[in-house]
Amino acid sequence: MLKILVVNDSFPNMNNRTTILFKNIIPKLSEKFKIKVYWIITDEHDRKYNEENPNYEILFLSDYNNALEVLEKIKPDISYHVIGFNIMEYAFNLTEKFLKIPNFGYGDSDASDYFLMETSKSKIFLEYVKQFFDKKGIDGKNEKIRGINFLKKYLFLIKTFYAIGYSYKKIILEFLKLEIGVRRSVKFNEKFNCDLMFVENSRSLEFHVKSGLKRENLRVCGNASFYNAFKKREKSPKLISDKLNVLFLTANFSNQGKSDWSRSRRDEMLKELEKEFDGKNEKISLSIKIHPVSENIIQYKKLLKPNSNIQVIQKDDVFELISKSDIIITSCTSTAAIICLIMKKPIIIWNYFNIKNDLLLSEKMVLECKKSSELVNNLERAKIFRIKNEEKIEEKIKNEFVYGDPIQKYVNELEEWIQKIKVQKK
Repeated sequence: MLKILVVNDSFPNMNNRTTILFKNIIPKLSEKFKIKVYWIITDEHDRKYNEENPNYEILFLSDYNNALEVLEKIKPDISYHVIGFNIMEYAFNLTEKFLKIPNFGYGDSDASDYFLMETSKSKIFLEYVKQFFDKKGIDGKNEKIRGINFLKKYLFLIKTFYAIGYSYKKIILEFLKLEIGVRRSVKFNEKFNCDLMFVENSRSLEFHVKSGLKRENLRVCGNASFYNAFKKREKSPKLISDKLNVLFLTANFSNQGKSDWSRSRRDEMLKELEKEFDGKNEKISLSIKIHPVSENIIQYKKLLKPNSNIQVIQKDDVFELISKSDIIITSCTSTAAIICLIMKKPIIIWNYFNIKNDLLLSEKMVLECKKSSELVNNLERAKIFRIKNEEKIEEKIKNEFVYGDPIQKYVNELEEWIQKIKVQKK
């Protein structure tokens, strides 16, 4: 049996890059290998969740003291990581190197590819401080204070350092390297190398090489989320409704320096959004889709009027929601926005936070709106904009987001890599 360990902040049934990738590759890999995937859930969630996939087993990080304890219990053949500065991913990646467990990962490239802006370190710090006492949970259940969860993860990392033999002096030096070296160095990803790493395209590959990843371990395979979007758009239903279905997709870019984002500004935006759509529910249906893990649905609902007709959604499948919507409104380019573009949806970027060099705006792929008073009037204009610019938009999609069958590329690379590992173990 091939045992795979996956570190993730939410359950496999919730869509993010990791879960979407595994939903696509496991059925194909299972044709050649008998597989068991162990999901280490890093955030506190309701433990009543029942996993229906017989190939999956759920474990909770809070049941363990350090990464060494987890790995020695599971004894995985390979492990998976999202590349980048993440306390839990680093704890496991480091321990896997200590135990000589092969690992593979995906190099996320949103920050470089979609925002192209500098990061204000002081702004990040201030936002983290402000959000320390925020509560985090799914659909308002089993909420935990964000800052406490953050401190627990750092404690887990410290215990992991100690478990693999680091002295107190080495632990302190490692933290200094992480906080100063990783956050400020040009090669900020150097510590997060895996034995095999996937990236979306050649631009992402060059970015990650500059960030410290080993070129020889990188493979260009495309984006599993975009692949799902292409499949979905071919089956998109014809919408028949007396109402215009509008979907607002939230985005949290507190780590983007060249913007006016802040928690208070986000709250003001939501109130303005409600004000503009208030009383128009006979003609327009508005839903707000928030992040499945990092945002708090109770906070959003408290900001709306008690009798508001706006629906706030957290857990629902974002592909289904986009498919059933007529118009998309969001505040910046994101993976979700690219998915909407691929799925042929008219998009309005409400540039409330004055994002500079936004990808879709700078290339005139979407309609820009700067004032909340323009939103409702721009709904029909967004449809016309999409139709008029269809050829240009489809050309961009074809050139930048079409990779053939990325899932098969992932599977081919993994099968070859796994076979090499099996040979080396003999």
